[in-house]
Parts: sequence; structure tokens; C-alpha cells
Amino acid sequence: MTERVDEIRMAAGELVAGRYRLTAPARDSPAHSLWHADDDILGREVAVRLVCGPPSRLAELQAAATRAGGLVHDGVAALYDMGTAANCVYIVREWVPGESLQALLSAGPLDAQMVSEVGVQLADILAAVARAGLRHQRLHLGNVIITPNGGVKITDIETADALDSRHAPEARWFGGVLYGALTARWPYAQLPAPSGLHEAVTGDDGRLSSPTQLRAGVPAVLDAVTMRALTSREFGVPTRDPDDICRLADPLKSLPRSQPTRAGGDEMLLPEPHTPLSPGRRRAWLAVGLSVTTALVLVLWIAARIAGPNGPIPFFHNRDPVAANAGPTKTATAPAATSSSAQVPPIAAVHDYDPFGNDGSEDPGRVGLTFDGNPATAWSTDGYKAPLSLIGKRGVGVVVDVGRAATPHDVSVVFDQPGTSWELRTADGPSPDFGKTVRVAQGSTGSATSTAAVPAGVSSRYWVIWLTALPQSGDVYRSQIKEITVR
Repeated sequence: MTERVDEIRMAAGELVAGRYRLTAPARDSPAHSLWHADDDILGREVAVRLVCGPPSRLAELQAAATRAGGLVHDGVAALYDMGTAANCVYIVREWVPGESLQALLSAGPLDAQMVSEVGVQLADILAAVARAGLRHQRLHLGNVIITPNGGVKITDIETADALDSRHAPEARWFGGVLYGALTARWPYAQLPAPSGLHEAVTGDDGRLSSPTQLRAGVPAVLDAVTMRALTSREFGVPTRDPDDICRLADPLKSLPRSQPTRAGGDEMLLPEPHTPLSPGRRRAWLAVGLSVTTALVLVLWIAARIAGPNGPIPFFHNRDPVAANAGPTKTATAPAATSSSAQVPPIAAVHDYDPFGNDGSEDPGRVGLTFDGNPATAWSTDGYKAPLSLIGKRGVGVVVDVGRAATPHDVSVVFDQPGTSWELRTADGPSPDFGKTVRVAQGSTGSATSTAAVPAGVSSRYWVIWLTALPQSGDVYRSQIKEITVR
């Protein structure tokens, strides 16, 4: 019988190894075992996993982490640190900004062109991992991350294998990732479907339905590569040739390489050329691009100043710039900001918001104190006997109404004490369905005054301050909001 390894729950504010301060659980983390954290020594964001269990299993995990720590690759989350505490092992890796494929699938199947580009990049990454003598036989939709610039990055090589004995060759996982992204269904009946995905559909003959049978618009080439990876016997055992999986994905390179979109139509910038640049060339091109962009902006600004408000460049006066890309995080659906929303109006109202509570309300009588200009007054959450993560509550918060669609620079919150983890979300009304709110930023940590920077181009009338972890206050966990500023 296999000895059990437990990925234990942790709480916001805890300090691991005297330096890694936990801020919030990762979105796709089962049982809140993987956390977003701040490295207090080096001042960088990291991901921390703490695992407890029998010494023999923990030794396997440490050995896996040691192997993974030697790999440096742009497509793999770097492993920074590892250590022991009592009967536990902690693993610290790079925090990868962006969204996992599993998170993106919450809005439905992904655009086929995007899935094709992800497939090409993912195959190259897995080949590089294999060339380093490493494995990822527990690859799933949760550890394939789409970064803000549209790149692909995978997490937990080797260590995922040590944590879960349900292994399969990389090519099989590769097929599962493509199939799941295209259909929002999970093709492996013997493995639990990832959260939010439906079970696979089979035909009358018991065979797995292909992506083209489940949705329109999937190129035949992409369908064939996906099904070959899932069902072909040649990929039923671990590959010995690191380039096998690249050859499997090669047909995808024949598909159009224009910028794809994901579900909902939001643009997602994916690298146009498939062949990755070396780090030195990437830095050089970035420097050239920044220099050219800066010079162009300066020339246009000078021209606009000379022309004046009635000159030949009127768009400088009646339009706000809109960002070309806000990353894989879904943005609000309100119309693009115009000059009428360039200046953020004052807060019109604030509503308490407790979609997962028993009565749906949280201190409604004092919610107006969050914008009364008096820091001596405050709205308060209920007092909870344990951290929200331990009682299964996803969060609680308030909805800020600024009266009309606006494009603020940031949202600032003054709490009664440090330690509150929160997200900034946009909504379609004062009492929104939580599933329809859109996460746009993470609040800063470390002090009672916390700020979330709003990505360029995000516009909304309603802004949700969503508290995901509360500090301990006496014998309960509670947070109080003294003032909110939208600017």
C-alpha cells in the first residue's frame, strides 16, 4: 500500500522558513496547499508548497525537487528553494503571473487557434525537459500557465510525479491538455476530471468523441494530433527520444499563426514566431523596441502640443489610449474608456457582498463608512473562528459603485491592520453573480493601506473588493475597511 502524503492547509500571514510570507492560496490549488507568497529577504513573489507525510515519501519529494532545481528554461517555472520543517517539506518556486488553462476554461472551451499555438510551445518545453533527463508524468491543465505576453510555462516538473502516483507518459498528458482546452471535457475516465470540466463524451461504440464531434471550427490537423496523442499505442510508454513529442506536434505548425483569442473574444497575445529567441537576443530586441516606442511617443506628443486642441491630430484630445493587451486575465466588458471616463467620479455607493454566506449580507448597516472620509469609522466583516480557507468560504467583500463606467489608475483600501489578502474584481451590478465577476488585480500586502493597480484599458462602473484571507484579531479572524479610494 502506498504511503500517504498530505498537502496541508496554511493560512495567510504565516511565515515559512523565516522568510516566505504567505499572502493567498493559488487559484487552482487543491485544499489550498499551494500559496502565493512574498520572499521577505529578496523582495520577490514566490509560490510555496508545504507537504507533510512519512519520511520515505518526503525523501522522494526532496529528491525530485533536487533534480528539478538544476533545470533553467524559459518555459519551466524555476525552483528556488527547498527545506524541511518537522515532518514536512517546503518547496519554493517561481511565481508565474498569468492564468492556468484550467482557470481559463471557466469561461468555456478555448479558441482552437490558441490551443494550437499552446500545443506547439508545450511540445517544445516537454522536449527540453526530456533532454535534461527529467520527466513530467503528471502534467495537467492546472500546471500549464499562459503568461501575460501569451507564452506557455509549466510548473511542478518531477515534484508532481512524487506527489501523485497516477502517472502517464508525457504524450498522453499532452493529448489530455489539448482535448480539455478544446472541449472543456476531460478524456481520462480513470482519473478525476479537473475542477470545472465535464466528463468525456463517448459514442455508441464506447469510443471517445473527438473534438470535431463536439464543437465546430476545430481544424482537422489539430483534431488528429489530439486524438493521436490520446489513443496511439506508440505513445503508451515513456518516450526515449526527447524529440518524439515535437514530431507529434509538428503538424500544428502548418496552421495559421495569427494572434488567437480565447473564449469570450478577449485578445490574448501569443508569440508570432515559433522559434524562441535566446535570452540575449530577446533582451536586445526588447531594448530596441522600447527605444523606438519611446521615440515615437515623444514625436507624437510634440506634434500634438504644436497642433493644439484644434490641430490635425484631434485623437490626442478626445480619446484615451487603450492597452493592446492586459494579459490572460479576462477584462471587463464595458465599452472602452473615453474622455468622459478619464477622470474617475467620486464613489456613489458601496454595497456589502457575501455571495457565499448563509444570509447573503455582511454588516450592511455600516458599509457606508468605507467612503465617509473619516478613518476613525469602519465597515467590518463577521468574526470567523478559523481562516476562511479552513471553513471553506471563498471570500467576502464589498461592491463599490462609481456611478458610471470609469477607467481608474488604482484602487486603494485602508484596513484596520495588515494581513488582509484581497483581489480587485469588476462586476456588472451591485449584487453580481460571483461567477460573472472578473479578477483584474491583486491587492498589495505588507501594510494596513493596500493598493491594487488597475490594468490599462479596464473599465467598469462596479468594482469588487474581494477579501480572500483575514488577519487574526483576538480569538477570531476579521478585517475592517476604514476607507476606499478609487482614482
